[in-house]
Amino acid sequence: MFRKIYILSVAISVLFGNFLKPPNNSDFSYTHILFEWDQLANASSYNLYIENLINNEDNVNIIDSSLVSIIDNFSWGNSYKVKLRPILESGVYGNWVDSLILNINDLPENYNDFIPIIEGEDNINNNNYTIIHEQIIDKTGNPIWFWKDWGDPELFVVTRLLENGTFLGLLRGQGYDINAHNFDLNGEQFWSSPQRVQREVLPFEKDGDIHFIGLVKETYLNAVPTIEPFASQFSDAGLDSINWYSDAIVEWDENGQEVWRWSCKDHFSFEDIDPNYSLNAINLIIDGSKDLDWTHCNSIFFDYEESVLYLSTRHLSRITKIDYPTGEVIWNFGKDFSSGQVLFGDDLGLSGQHSFEKLDNGNFIMYDNGNFDNPELTRALEISIDDDNLTYNIEWEHYLPADLFTYKWGDADRLINGNTLITAGPAGTLIEVDSLNNLVWQVSNIQPTYRSERIYGLYPLSFSFLLPNFYENGDSSIFYFPLGQSEFSLEIFNEGYLDYDFSYMINDELDWINENGIISVNSGDSYLLNISPNVIESELENNILVEVCPISKYDVECKSIEIVGISCLTNSDNNFNECPDLLLGDINSDGLVNILDVVQLVNIVLLNQFESLADINSDDLVNILDIVQLVNIILL
Repeated sequence: MFRKIYILSVAISVLFGNFLKPPNNSDFSYTHILFEWDQLANASSYNLYIENLINNEDNVNIIDSSLVSIIDNFSWGNSYKVKLRPILESGVYGNWVDSLILNINDLPENYNDFIPIIEGEDNINNNNYTIIHEQIIDKTGNPIWFWKDWGDPELFVVTRLLENGTFLGLLRGQGYDINAHNFDLNGEQFWSSPQRVQREVLPFEKDGDIHFIGLVKETYLNAVPTIEPFASQFSDAGLDSINWYSDAIVEWDENGQEVWRWSCKDHFSFEDIDPNYSLNAINLIIDGSKDLDWTHCNSIFFDYEESVLYLSTRHLSRITKIDYPTGEVIWNFGKDFSSGQVLFGDDLGLSGQHSFEKLDNGNFIMYDNGNFDNPELTRALEISIDDDNLTYNIEWEHYLPADLFTYKWGDADRLINGNTLITAGPAGTLIEVDSLNNLVWQVSNIQPTYRSERIYGLYPLSFSFLLPNFYENGDSSIFYFPLGQSEFSLEIFNEGYLDYDFSYMINDELDWINENGIISVNSGDSYLLNISPNVIESELENNILVEVCPISKYDVECKSIEIVGISCLTNSDNNFNECPDLLLGDINSDGLVNILDVVQLVNIVLLNQFESLADINSDDLVNILDIVQLVNIILL
């Protein structure tokens, strides 16, 4: 299965409260960075202090009550020191427990060849970001991420940001025949296509596994076209056959094994050819230096509800509905040709379209380039299709101005707010319009881009969880459980921008808690689980494992904590930290208060650390006053 669960053992570091993410001394090609750290005893929240090591004027204080924070206060070409400390339940700031250095890379040398021009930035929210060629920009056109290898090889297009925070995209460049990749923000690759993929790759869930579907090139010798002006020119050159190339839809499993293929040459008639797309290359085709680009497919959409694929074929101005897995063509829609394979839609006037997708409302949206029309105008188009009667209806369309006509590339995406993001790729312009065709936002003078994708942050999935307060004892995290029915809590925080379901599991050796389930947590919210342990005997130690996992079809990271539960006599308020058989001053939890506890307390003070058991006077500090009080306890 592709969907593996990776367990991150986040055993609470009771002495040091270390950062878990990011690694120290990391370099970043993005400015929104996720920090994660250990839970600390008696902490109600945490303080992160960000110090710019180059420019001290933009230092920042962050307060967060969970164990994850996504911070966007970083600038290109700067280095930072980030420090962490707890804020105790009393409101007192604890000591700094960890720090790390990070470096934000400079923008690529040629980045400023394109200075974005923005209109309507106040009309969209701050958390609206857009993926374009090799970068992600915010609503003001400023970059927040760029491809780490900028231009070498070129990240031609990101086709998807998956719900686990990784990307699907296509690389191109000399020597890059394997060019479809699944990669993370840092460019680390998890899957690569076993052969060259062109123009489209998408994830595909099959029997609980993740497969990938992409477009590949098929080249073959075939008879010359019989339509004019091809026929005469090939005849004059003495040719009766030439090299053609067309597209195939290929499905691979996680190991790169091909498991399904559908070829245009097996399902489309060679009679159907549009000479407009090859006339300018006729001499190169005749001398054999170029193949006839017959189909030039450019997008695939898989509809799970019907188990069908929709294929956009640009050079035939055709949309094809294909049954999966039989491969049967259900219908062809678009420009009519002599074969009669196209059943309806000729009067719509599609010409060189891109980016055909099905919407949640059952309609379809596409980017119709308008090639060879008179006049040549590009439009975004939403249509409904009646499969039973093979009819269509235009539900909405938006024509771009003449100066944004795009012969190639392009995209139209329906956004979650009901607006439409239109990508005039070669013109380096994106526009967002509402349902009444009013301009909401526009960015121009950007890198020419094949497509764009609107996202709402770099981290669709990010979470943490907190346990009830605990004691620190050496390398262990100690929870005290009163006898009888008491309460154990687990709070799960969803820090990502997607709503998520999480599974949780609490297992213990003595069967005090053993519980599991699934909860839903909306983006930016938390969910508090209150569980009633059954503890019936005092002075027992119980090893407890707590694990939380996002539920996803993609590769995800789970988080787990191992803790030690100690049963004790029931007290009046069911607070685990105040069991009456806990001896004040018994720092090493051996049931005695003596010189060994003094030695351990002195070491804690000298190391400038904090342990709740060592806070003898309960002032949320561990210092010489606690040593004095502990000595008095022993002497008395």
